[in-house]
Amino acid sequence: MRGKIVLLAAIVILSGFAAGLTINVEAPSYEKGGPLVFSGTCEQVTMHRVRGEINEKIIFDEQINCFDSKFTYTRPTTYLDPSGNWKVTLYTSQSEASVIAKVLPTPESSFYRITFLSPAAFSFERASTVLISVEVTDSGEPVEGAQVIMYDTSGERIDLTSKGNGVYDVNYFVRSDSQLGEWDLIVAAQKEQGGNTYGGERKISTELVQSGFTFEIMEPSLKSYEQSDPVPVKARVTYPSGQAVSVDNVEQAELRVAGRAYPLEVNSQNQFVASYRPEQSGNQVLRIYIKDQAGNEGEEAVSIVVTCSLTCFLKSYGLIILVTMLVVGVVARLFYSKISKSMSMIKLTNERKKTLELIQNLQKDYFGKGVMPSSSYKNNLANYKAKLIEIDQRIKELQKKMDEEK
Repeated sequence: MRGKIVLLAAIVILSGFAAGLTINVEAPSYEKGGPLVFSGTCEQVTMHRVRGEINEKIIFDEQINCFDSKFTYTRPTTYLDPSGNWKVTLYTSQSEASVIAKVLPTPESSFYRITFLSPAAFSFERASTVLISVEVTDSGEPVEGAQVIMYDTSGERIDLTSKGNGVYDVNYFVRSDSQLGEWDLIVAAQKEQGGNTYGGERKISTELVQSGFTFEIMEPSLKSYEQSDPVPVKARVTYPSGQAVSVDNVEQAELRVAGRAYPLEVNSQNQFVASYRPEQSGNQVLRIYIKDQAGNEGEEAVSIVVTCSLTCFLKSYGLIILVTMLVVGVVARLFYSKISKSMSMIKLTNERKKTLELIQNLQKDYFGKGVMPSSSYKNNLANYKAKLIEIDQRIKELQKKMDEEK
C-alpha cells in the first residue's frame, strides 16, 4: 500500500513537470539583424505569450501557439533593435519561464556614428519635456534619409525627425509614471544604401527622478483676514512641462495648517480649491500639498495674518462679558434696591411727621380757637388718623424688607 502511494506521488510530480513552461535559446548568441529562435514546452489549451526585455524595458510582447505541449518562436531583428542581453520570457496567466539571449552588433549594424547633441544633462524629471537630438554621420559625412529611433522609458520606439545635415531630433515627453532610477537612453539608426543595409547605435546612461510641481497661487490674495471670515484657497498646479495636475491623476490634495489637514477639491478648471475657517488669530502658514498617483509630490506655503474682529471677540469672550454684566447687574440691582428703600423710608417718615403736624393744627383750631364745627373736626381727625395708621403699616413692612436684605 505504501509503495502505491509513493508511486502515485511520483506520477503527480512528473505530471507537474510535464505541464510546466520551459524556454530555450537555439544558439549561444545571435547577430543583430538576424532572427532569434526559441523553443520549449508549453501547456495545452492555454494562451501563451513571449516577452522580450532589455534593462527591464519591454522590446516586444507577442502571442504564440502551443502544439502538443511544444512551441517554436522566431523573432526577426533589424539594426534598429538594441544589442545586449535580452531577457525573453514565456508566460501565461499562471506561470512563466525566462532565458537570456545575447544579441551582438555586427560591423554593418555599427557602420554609422551617432553623436548626442542633446540632452546636455543626464538627469530628467518625470512629466518634463526633453529634446533628444543626435547627429548621424558616415566617415564624418552627414547621413540623410535614415530611419532613426529612440527607446523611451518603457521600451517603446519613438521616431526622430530629420532636421537636415544629418541631425535628427524629437521633443520627448517623460511620462509622469516612468520608472525611477537609471535609464539607458538608446538611439539606433538604419538605412538601405547601394542594395545593402547599414546601421548605428548609441547609448547613454541617464537618471529619472521624481517630478516637482509648479504652484500658481490665486487665493488667498490678501495678507490679512478676520477670524470670523473664511479664507479662500485656490491654486493651479502643473508639472514641469506645463501639463496641469488634474483630478484624474491626483492621489492626495490637502491644505495643511498648524498640524491639521483639510481636503482640497478640484474644480472644472483643474484648480485646487478650499474654504478654510481659521480657529485662532495670529500669523498662520497655509501649506498646499499635492501628490499624484505616480508618487510625485510637492508643497507650496502661503503666510497670512488672522485678526480678531468684533464678532470674533464676542465669540471668544462673549461668555465672560455676559457673566460680568450679569454680576454688575445683580450688584447694581441690589444697590438700587437698598437706595430705593432708604428713600422710600425717608419719604414715609416725612409724610408721617407731616400728618402728625396736621392733627396738631386741627386740634388747635378746634379746641383753642373754637372756629371749627364739631362735625368737620371729627371727619378730618378720622381721615388723618386713618392715614397715619396706613403710613405706620407701610413703614413697618418696608423696615422688615430692609432688615431681610442685611
